[in-house]
Amino acid sequence: MWSQPHICPYMKTYFDQYLPISVLIPVYYGDRADWFDQAMRSLTQQTQRASELIVVQDGPISSELNDRIRFWLKLHHNGKLVTLPENQGIPAALNAGIQAATQPWIARMDADDISDLQRFEIQWDFLVKNPDVVIVGSWIDEYDESMTTFLSSRRPPVSHSEIYKFAHWRCPFNHQTVIYRRDAVLSVGGYPLTKVMGEDYVLWTRLLHAGYRTANIPRPLVKVRAGRALIHRRRGWHYLRLEYKSMSMIYRMGFFTWWQYLLQLCIRTAVRLSPTPVVRRIYSRLRK
Repeated sequence: MWSQPHICPYMKTYFDQYLPISVLIPVYYGDRADWFDQAMRSLTQQTQRASELIVVQDGPISSELNDRIRFWLKLHHNGKLVTLPENQGIPAALNAGIQAATQPWIARMDADDISDLQRFEIQWDFLVKNPDVVIVGSWIDEYDESMTTFLSSRRPPVSHSEIYKFAHWRCPFNHQTVIYRRDAVLSVGGYPLTKVMGEDYVLWTRLLHAGYRTANIPRPLVKVRAGRALIHRRRGWHYLRLEYKSMSMIYRMGFFTWWQYLLQLCIRTAVRLSPTPVVRRIYSRLRK
């Protein structure tokens, strides 16, 4: 048995005004129920509220996590559960959530991160003032898995021109921070159907290559669990093979030149096959 999470007194009147946004959260068997609770608290206490909450269950999950999901979906005035019987991976889960969404804008959230309580307000205000922008992200602060020790920040470029240049070398958005226009994402085919590592990178380059305008908010709006386990997962032959696929997709669409593509493969091979302490130092330097 589990006790229901503490709900702030104003929660019953929380959903009285709504933004035209569907919040999209994929979950799978590796997600922790208590971390999901923290993520949902940061959603339900937003200063401006999303119209729809979509949780995509990617394959079987624990009974505890299942109970928490259903609790939060009931609390939301317009909560929706999309269930994939077998684990298909993040790209398939996100595509399923996009198809199920009814709002023109989609906000990404991860099941274990914590959003700033003004996140939606800040991003929506920016989108209203910049109607040509179809995707807006933000900076992030990275913490250890307990969310008690600050580790680093990831601060991608802010303007569209800087983002476009940056995307030829590294991923220009923090995936868990973005709000994007649903029809724009569907127009470029959504996330790649082939299982890759860096499905969000492929999507961003598809949007950039198609000429859509983009931006980042120069402020950390999400706290992310990073820690040692994340660094360890980002190395090895399996990760490298999947990353090769994503780099090849970006090259074939014409976003990379042949020498950019070759350099990408060389750099990523060196990083993914290095010992974990070396990878950790590389990530630390990149954050700076």
